[in-house]
Amino acid sequence: MSADTQNILLNTEVIAVNQDSLGIAGHRVASPTSSTQVWAGPLSQSSVAVVLFNVGPQPANITVHWTDLGINPNLAVTVRDVWQHQTLPNHIKTSLTWLVPSHDVAMFVFNEGPIA
Repeated sequence: MSADTQNILLNTEVIAVNQDSLGIAGHRVASPTSSTQVWAGPLSQSSVAVVLFNVGPQPANITVHWTDLGINPNLAVTVRDVWQHQTLPNHIKTSLTWLVPSHDVAMFVFNEGPIA
């Protein structure tokens, strides 16, 4: 198995989302274009898992709005990139736009407070 495959399969943050105690599956919350989708699902501790899919032939900016997620649009949230194991530097309000490469995904955990 390649190192990339091993990193995907053994990503502890992605596994934690999959094994979250709330146990509620995500669902599509938006389809900004014919080749992009936003999926989300609730997690325990008032967090939300968010996946941005780009199945198109070109990189695409995909935007997720707090209203798509059931989050108060006036609320600033902490956003964690679970692929890169990095918390974005500032609390983000209203929406998040992310450049997703062609045939790729981005995955985040949104939290109203700091993520441990």
